[in-house]
Amino acid sequence: MKHVFLVYVLALTASLAWVAPGLAQPPPSPPPPPADAASPALGIGGRAGWLKSEDADDTSVYGGAHFRLRLLPILGFEGSIDYRREKFDDDIEIRSYPVLASALLYLIPRGPIQPYLIGGVGWYFNRIEIKGGPDDETRRVGAHVGAGLDVPLTPQVVLNGDIRWIFLDVDSKEVREARRRDLNTDGWLATLGVTFYFR
Repeated sequence: MKHVFLVYVLALTASLAWVAPGLAQPPPSPPPPPADAASPALGIGGRAGWLKSEDADDTSVYGGAHFRLRLLPILGFEGSIDYRREKFDDDIEIRSYPVLASALLYLIPRGPIQPYLIGGVGWYFNRIEIKGGPDDETRRVGAHVGAGLDVPLTPQVVLNGDIRWIFLDVDSKEVREARRRDLNTDGWLATLGVTFYFR
């Protein structure tokens, strides 16, 4: 009987020694939530739109490329470069290459449609061609503010659209001499684009 009891105690001790390490381990942590369109990520994309400065003859189309960095669900950053061309008084043409830096504040960061406010500054490299007069080049800084919408198709593919008001002064001596006054190049910019995020 004593031998049976001893065998039982040894078997129980061995069982506990085998099970105890598993009992001592903490439970596995839950898997992270799946990425969505508001998760931090870097994206690149293309855009096109319409531009109308105050003194321009007509509305112009333009195109460019951008990258977007979603820092937080409510906060993002955009950098872009575009090519634009506008005509003034039928005899002045301005070709510009704006490089813009903008902050985006998302009002409904995890909704199916995500409205945002946008604001920032731009560096405008302008080539001015004047019919019958000398050409000019200017480099100016301008600000912009506006509002837009992100429409996520998937966490990786997001449609973008916004309208911005641009505050910009060309400040060209040749233009002043040709027109007898400065150009008013403040105006609005409507943009449609798509961004591909790496998530």
